[in-house]
Amino acid sequence: MYQLDGPLFFGSTTAFAELFEPKNDPQNVVLDFAGTRVMDSSGVEAIDKLTARYLAAGKTIRLRHLSGDCVRLLKQAGPFLQP
Repeated sequence: MYQLDGPLFFGSTTAFAELFEPKNDPQNVVLDFAGTRVMDSSGVEAIDKLTARYLAAGKTIRLRHLSGDCVRLLKQAGPFLQP
């Protein structure tokens, strides 16, 4: 499980992407957003790209503890959301 901290926005997407290594991660990965917020469309795009990387590696990824406004921003990532 990855426990994220701090805002995810255009200025942090590169560092966010560099946190993950799908090839070396377990089969099932959980991103815990309890300590962060998705602030803009760049953050949404970074998550979409990350989920695509995990899916390409044959892994499962889930997103959890997103605030209501984050859930609305991430609506397109719906299949990956967990309560």
